[in-house]
Amino acid sequence: MKQHPLVEMKNVRVNYGAHEVFEGLTLTLPSDRSSAIIGPNGSGKSTLLKLIFRDHFPVENDDSYFRLLGQKTFERDKMRMKMGLVSHDLQSRVDSESTVLQVVVSQYYSSLTTYRHQDYSKEQLETARHYLDSVDIGHLSSSKYSTISTGEQRRCLLARSLIHDPEYLILDEPTAGLDIRLSHQYMELLSEQIASGKKIVMVTHHLEEILPGIDWLVYLKHGKLIDEGARQDLLTEQKISELFDIPVVLNEENGRVRVNVQPEVKIA
Repeated sequence: MKQHPLVEMKNVRVNYGAHEVFEGLTLTLPSDRSSAIIGPNGSGKSTLLKLIFRDHFPVENDDSYFRLLGQKTFERDKMRMKMGLVSHDLQSRVDSESTVLQVVVSQYYSSLTTYRHQDYSKEQLETARHYLDSVDIGHLSSSKYSTISTGEQRRCLLARSLIHDPEYLILDEPTAGLDIRLSHQYMELLSEQIASGKKIVMVTHHLEEILPGIDWLVYLKHGKLIDEGARQDLLTEQKISELFDIPVVLNEENGRVRVNVQPEVKIA
């Protein structure tokens, strides 16, 4: 059986009011690899995630298409069984007076808190507690979401994204707002998810977030595809320097990338 790409798009146009984010974007995200979508601020990375989760729709054209796992139309509920999302937008929209457990278990209804008309089984509550334990915040299950730290909120949403045991985790700027220690701990949790068999699609402009298990890269800039392909072909100093318009030196150790800006040579 043919394996369809996770995302396949051709000549896609996306507008926000009068602003055109994508003029005719064509790219592919494979379904059998973990991917990183990389580019400067304003390149359209987060808009691409909104297309995947049907929070935004492309302009209809005869010569364009947007396919998710080979389908042009995809029921949101079925899609969310396959994909778990952690994003800043989601983090800000959660009902801050909910408990951590409520936030996680509410994923069963794709809501942002629990309501009286929703019924949750003992098994579902146990599953939610299991995933909270798996991201090391099980002890916070009865705490209000508004009282826990940014890093703990991020872990809470990661646990929430795992409720349906999805095949894919979609992550928008995973360490934004986290300090060095919390960033390291969070990235370790994501490494564990990749090791367990999950596929990750990560949006970032920090190359340090490209985990060893991420082996497909997409470069966006000003709403246009600059390049896409295997990690070993794209993760080069020349390509990164051109993408961010600054000369860089890359060092890779144990699959993790370190970036240093190359001092520009000034000619007297």
